[in-house]
Amino acid sequence: MAISDGRIAAVLAQTVPRESTRPRGDGVIKGLVRDQAGVGVANVRVRALAQDGARLLRKASDVGAAPRAHTVEASLRSAAKDFTRQELRTFETHTDATGSFYLENLAHVAHTLRLERSGYMIISTSQGTWMVVARPGEELEFLAKPIIEVPVSVRHGDGTPAIGAIIRCSDQPIISDAEWSQELFGQGRSEFSWSPTETTMRLPAGTVHLKAYGSPAGEAAPRQAVLAEARSESRHLVVNPGSPSEPLVLELLSKPGIRGVLTELGSRSGNSAPRVMLMALEEGEQVDLNRLRHSEQTVYLYRNSEFLFIDLTAGHYAVGVSREWGSPISVHRVVEVSHGITRCDLELPPLGEERVLRVTVLDPDGAITGGVSFGFSHRSNGRSSSSSGGGTPRDNSGAHLYRIPTGSQTAYYDSQSEDDYFALLVRKDGYGERNLPLSPGQEELVVQLEAEARVHVNIAGYVGSGLEGMLEVMLYPVEAEEAGRSPSQDYESESPDGKGNAFFSGLAPGNFDIVLSKRRYYNSADNWDSPHELDRRRLVLRSGANDTNIMSPTLYPLDVFIPDAEEGQRVILMRASNSGERHTSQGQRSTDSSGNVHFEFLAPGGYLLKVGDIDSQPLTVPCGTVTISLDG
Repeated sequence: MAISDGRIAAVLAQTVPRESTRPRGDGVIKGLVRDQAGVGVANVRVRALAQDGARLLRKASDVGAAPRAHTVEASLRSAAKDFTRQELRTFETHTDATGSFYLENLAHVAHTLRLERSGYMIISTSQGTWMVVARPGEELEFLAKPIIEVPVSVRHGDGTPAIGAIIRCSDQPIISDAEWSQELFGQGRSEFSWSPTETTMRLPAGTVHLKAYGSPAGEAAPRQAVLAEARSESRHLVVNPGSPSEPLVLELLSKPGIRGVLTELGSRSGNSAPRVMLMALEEGEQVDLNRLRHSEQTVYLYRNSEFLFIDLTAGHYAVGVSREWGSPISVHRVVEVSHGITRCDLELPPLGEERVLRVTVLDPDGAITGGVSFGFSHRSNGRSSSSSGGGTPRDNSGAHLYRIPTGSQTAYYDSQSEDDYFALLVRKDGYGERNLPLSPGQEELVVQLEAEARVHVNIAGYVGSGLEGMLEVMLYPVEAEEAGRSPSQDYESESPDGKGNAFFSGLAPGNFDIVLSKRRYYNSADNWDSPHELDRRRLVLRSGANDTNIMSPTLYPLDVFIPDAEEGQRVILMRASNSGERHTSQGQRSTDSSGNVHFEFLAPGGYLLKVGDIDSQPLTVPCGTVTISLDG
């Protein structure tokens, strides 16, 4: 629809800039622009846009407001308002004959600077981009590189000119198609279209690396470089005003690969993106889905349904698809690659056709709730594994559809044994987490959340005990340990305040072990104490406030005298176990010039002293000074 200049002028006239709203202050940003010979470059336009986070805030009146008018005038008015708002926050100047610029009267906020001059690409020597962020008080330096026109020819291996191509430009050789440097022109600005009618590239002076991406001969250019079946080698050239006029030739070579389209037969879950993975197989090798799931050759299909793995050697490959990062593989195929492109189209079945654990999570009032994350534990034959994943899709009723991790699916569904134990961890902010046992093959689970439990722990006798700043209070959910999860994964830890109080919140009601521990102490490689448990007790937490007291422990010193030891002799103290095996390190010291070492803050009980090559010496704390001879 044609829009007359009169209509545009009428709308713009309604948007009157208010100079009084321009953010001003006494700030100054200085800068200097020089070319590659060190000579100042004049007449460079410098624009500084004052950043304003407040404009990102919504108005309360926008919520539930009537739809905006969808008219030319409304669109123009909105665009004019945005333009005016930006112009009022923009300060502009030009470099002088020496290449210097001076921006003044700036508010003391961050400013986005953009420097431009026809025929040049101007970058910051410190930040490495053509657009930088600076604050008043900074002095900046910029490098102006002249732009040179370079003819480029893209053709196939048989000499046939390409119908079209994508050319990537970089300051580094383009080896990997997934990760390549885009510092030259900036992120998302380093790919250019090429056609036989537009063969000239405008490149900055210096070394530039180019790589072309195209389609088989006779076909149009690919929509994306990552979907190109033909690619050139990465070529570099040194661009300067004396560059040869002969075109730089980029030769497209077809590479063996696997191309396919993923058809999703069900609806996609939220913002999740299917993940396609590739893994090479040895001759006769069976597909290990767990290894495939951790393959580094991965493509995420955010907007497109098409994928391509290129430049593969001949052989067999496993191609698998998971619904999103962290989720198990839903479908996979084995594909043979010989030469050229092998098709591998896949269908992602609806969630209802997959094996899932349907988990209905209810809040304390019995309503279905979201915002839940899950973990999974599997224990078998004394060995355990655990995992946690990303988002979980939900069905129309609001139930979560949790897929058992790939490594446990066979045991869970098909070959259960008496040694297998499964548990699901359910976590929601404000409600803590619960570990719930699962029966092999179970398909339904209803979880009733309870209001969070809060705990106040007071260490009686803490003040004046000499242990201030040395203790730590930890809570271990008993359910987690029973599910085979490592205690290090699920504990909550707090340091007591100056009065011996520690506070916990957001816990799921249930059984917990409360543990009082002494912190790790480290002074040097020969002077340290391991963290160690001082007291442990079982605590039943209920929704709401929970209070408990724990006594500040009585700890004892230990002096060791080794009369025939040289200064610096290492002395190791271990806590003796009840079973007599697997003693734990307590601490380490080195003797002084008189053969003495001193340990302190030891819990009563049995210990072992290890000095040099002599046998470990048992002792019981509290005790007096222990004397040990290196001669036995």
